[in-house]
Amino acid sequence: MSTINSKGRLGNQMGEYATLFALAKMNGRPAFIPPQMHSTPAPIFRITLPVLHDTTASRIPWQNYPLNDWMEERYRHIPREYVRLTGYPCSWTFYHHLRAEILQEFTLHDHVREEAQNFLRGLQVNGSRPSTYVGVHVHWGDYVHVMPNVWKGVVANRGYLQQAMDWFWARYRSPLFVGTSGLWATCLTGGNTVYLPNSPFHVVFKRQVAFLPKWVGTAANLGQARENGP
Repeated sequence: MSTINSKGRLGNQMGEYATLFALAKMNGRPAFIPPQMHSTPAPIFRITLPVLHDTTASRIPWQNYPLNDWMEERYRHIPREYVRLTGYPCSWTFYHHLRAEILQEFTLHDHVREEAQNFLRGLQVNGSRPSTYVGVHVHWGDYVHVMPNVWKGVVANRGYLQQAMDWFWARYRSPLFVGTSGLWATCLTGGNTVYLPNSPFHVVFKRQVAFLPKWVGTAANLGQARENGP
């Protein structure tokens, strides 16, 4: 039997859910999610893993099993009967081989999809409906302080965002840029993705396990990005 700790907001919990789904299947164990994990993605997605309520979970002799941020070979053979996965798994390497099944788990409820579609139908570029939508995700909020001060990374500035948008303008006719929540937007759609590749943060979080090989890195002036916000 396997479960996982529930940490972070929606994007983090989607990564944790997908990691549990993949590792439990890999190790031939049933998987259960804690109630707090169910309460966040379940109103949006048709997830299927059963909930293990706190009263039942408290009677199980769990052994915590810490995970690195990315997949390692030893996770294919976790030698414990009651496993609680811990850590902050946040890499496609855990579950990309099950992409079709993960996409099925993260299928939107009908009412959520219809609400999103209605919103997109109302958007126009130069008086007509766009043929291409481009999601834009920027870590902000506490990231402004955490990234440069704790992780010694960089927050992309206006110049980088313009550079990334220009990449799409050069390849698509009248694209429409829409704010999205988290990297899961691009993981689920499977479209073209541009990311900031040359942040010092990648010394800690390896680029090859953070970004899919087909994604396109567009470098930024990091000195300028440190000095200026978007």
